[in-house]
Amino acid sequence: LASAVAEAAMSAPPGAAVEDGEQGEDKDGGSGKVHDHTVGHLTLKKLVLLEAKDGGEQALPSLAGAICESFGPELEAWCTTNRGAFVVWALTQVPSTREAVQGLLAEHLKDLSKRTKSSKGITLLVAALKEDGSGGVEEEEQKGKKGTG
Repeated sequence: LASAVAEAAMSAPPGAAVEDGEQGEDKDGGSGKVHDHTVGHLTLKKLVLLEAKDGGEQALPSLAGAICESFGPELEAWCTTNRGAFVVWALTQVPSTREAVQGLLAEHLKDLSKRTKSSKGITLLVAALKEDGSGGVEEEEQKGKKGTG
């Protein structure tokens, strides 16, 4: 199931515009991929954060692990949008995927840091990439209740 959901993260959601085999944009200017979709990114983020709260130690296959395994090299591209950056940030909150995400994005940290003023998701992600991995989920959840991410 985790792998199937991870694969769906790169597919256009039902009803998204698709022309000539290309993914279209959603009505809010997203890429049409679930990680960049208005509701899809929130769903992915919340599912991944549930793993973070469990410490990433559940018996079932890990969604965060499946996303990292399936799309690791593409995670940097996810960070080009605020929504995608929030999903990648959530991956840094899961102990079993934190180091992998930090390693995948280490060479892009300087470029990401330049874009923190324009994106709350990137700001949160850059902070997570620079820290040792302690905490962060509760702070973001409080911000989420105020309408961000």
